[in-house]
Amino acid sequence: MSFETGASIVLGDASNLSSIYKDMEQQFPPCELLKYDKILELMEKGRYKLLKYRRLSDYKTVGYALIYKVEDSNLLWGDYLAIRKEFQCLNYGTGFIQAILDKYCGPYEGLLFSVEHVSNSDPALAKNQKRRIKFYKNLGAHRLHAHYLQPTDDGCLPMYLYFMPRKDVTGISREAQIHAISKMYEYCFSHLKHCSELLPRFESTIRDEKFED
Repeated sequence: MSFETGASIVLGDASNLSSIYKDMEQQFPPCELLKYDKILELMEKGRYKLLKYRRLSDYKTVGYALIYKVEDSNLLWGDYLAIRKEFQCLNYGTGFIQAILDKYCGPYEGLLFSVEHVSNSDPALAKNQKRRIKFYKNLGAHRLHAHYLQPTDDGCLPMYLYFMPRKDVTGISREAQIHAISKMYEYCFSHLKHCSELLPRFESTIRDEKFED
């Protein structure tokens, strides 16, 4: 599965995570990151997959993502989607996202993922966050109404919830969102005692979503 960028998706394993995690620590706030050992544990359980976006010319990993296949659902959940620092601004991002959709969005209707709120106090950070949001929007992602809360070790972090649908999918139901969030919480964050308290706090903001052309 190659693209104009000359890269393709391959499945990673535990031996690849160490170098990728070092990049994750540079690109994501500490409060958003699962611990290294926890990610390994989730990968071993089988439904949490490490994807590498690997350049064909030299097999260097230029991007990565962790994908959770939601149980009893035709939805995917994406974590830590990123192009590695040294390969940014080289037009790999679009090809990477498209590769994920092409790989999975036959049996699956689309990809749910969270995005940081735009900072009100750091203009440079806000600029990067707005650029990232514009990038996802240009690729066909839709920001949902849910006031999503990302579980963290010391509580939670408010995040935007986005959905990137398969081309023939025109919406996502409230029921499907609640199911995906609850299963993701259970699978990835059951070690956090307060996790079960989060969904009821924003469940009323989740609604049936219809997307316009």
